[in-house]
Amino acid sequence: MKKIILALFLISILAIPMIGLTTAPPIPATPAPPVIGVETAVTRILGLLFWAITTIAVIIVFYGAFTILTAAGDAEKMGKGRMIILYAIIGLVVALLARGGVDFVRRVIYPGT
Repeated sequence: MKKIILALFLISILAIPMIGLTTAPPIPATPAPPVIGVETAVTRILGLLFWAITTIAVIIVFYGAFTILTAAGDAEKMGKGRMIILYAIIGLVVALLARGGVDFVRRVIYPGT
C-alpha cells in the first residue's frame, strides 16, 4: 500500500511541470477603448433611461391588470386597476414624446446623423 501511495506521489510530482506547460499563451494587450464625446455619453444615458422607463411602464400595466383580475367584482378595485393602467399608458406616451423630441432636436443641431 505504501508503495502505491509513493508511486502516485512521485507521478504527481513529475506531472505538475507538465500541467504548467499546458497553460494558455499570454493574451496580447488590447488597445485602449476610444474616448467618447459628451454627445455620445448623453445619448447612451438617455437611451438607458428610456429603456428603464418603458420597462417600468409595462410592469405597471401588468400590475394594473392583476389588480383588475383580482378585484372579484369590487368596483373600487376595478377602478383603481383602470387608473393604474391609464397612468402607466400616459407615462409611456410622455416618455415616447420626450424621446422623439430629443431625437428631433439632435437632428436639427447635428444634421446628417
